[in-house]
Amino acid sequence: EALLFDVPQQRRIMGKKFTGNPHDVGEMARRFADSILQAATGKRGPFDTKLAFVSTRGGRFKEVYTSWLDGGGLFRVTDNPTINLFPDFSHDGSHLLYLSYKSYNPELYVVDLERQIETRINPGLGQAVGGALTPDGQIVAAYERGGRTNLYLLTQAGGMVRELTHNSALMVRRPLCPAGVQFALPSDRSGTPQIYAASLVGGDAHRLTYKGSYNSAPSFSPDCKQIAYESREGGGFQIYVINLDGSVAQRLTQSGSNESPTWSPDGRYIAFSSNRGGGSRIYLMRARDGYVIAPLTEGQGNESNPAWSWWMGG
Repeated sequence: EALLFDVPQQRRIMGKKFTGNPHDVGEMARRFADSILQAATGKRGPFDTKLAFVSTRGGRFKEVYTSWLDGGGLFRVTDNPTINLFPDFSHDGSHLLYLSYKSYNPELYVVDLERQIETRINPGLGQAVGGALTPDGQIVAAYERGGRTNLYLLTQAGGMVRELTHNSALMVRRPLCPAGVQFALPSDRSGTPQIYAASLVGGDAHRLTYKGSYNSAPSFSPDCKQIAYESREGGGFQIYVINLDGSVAQRLTQSGSNESPTWSPDGRYIAFSSNRGGGSRIYLMRARDGYVIAPLTEGQGNESNPAWSWWMGG
């Protein structure tokens, strides 16, 4: 049982009672921390969530890991002598999608994290270059064929639902609005890679970015009103946030090369990879102003491609 008191006003603000085994204490603490922010601000905190990321901490190969936001519960999802990239959680956190070269060709895989069962996604559309899971369990996947990359909506078994783009698109990494009705994509249809947004049910994509020669890795905010993305500047990348109508592109990072932004489910924070400390690590910053709070990973290897889950407790 955990209680929160306002000492000057001599009143109890909130209280929570949890029941479980000793190994559930960490989970209880995370949920209580979320409840404290809920009571103090009216918005739930981001602590009962997980990060997925790519790391070379186990050797020279890039493997996919998951952990709690505080670094506890580190779990190695992949274990193969090759390259694994671009993890993405399902909405309930029970499944993880990632790209792997373990069959000698880049292909997408979906892992049931609880049962440790893996499914290879092979719709025969070309070489996979990335993907993301929709809130209802479908897959938005990017495939390259004949020098052109396009996006497709697939079932979780890999069956075709519909083609989403007919023009050239680029890499897809966590591009979905959490409400599941829109997606963002980087495309070079205008000559240089820029960020576009479109509907999953069809219609033309509308261009959001007009500044920067190479903009990529779009990530929707939880309320679907903003998109974070990386923009190439001076030999590296910096992270920006732009409104969905294309207004107010705000630069959040200032030093080093910073890539792969991913939002916390409460919209307060963005995790990203950066080489500002030497090797690449995952960092946490405030979404409203780019203030970097702390590194989220220990830097035991180069770490990249962070993906932030929704709340694990529902």
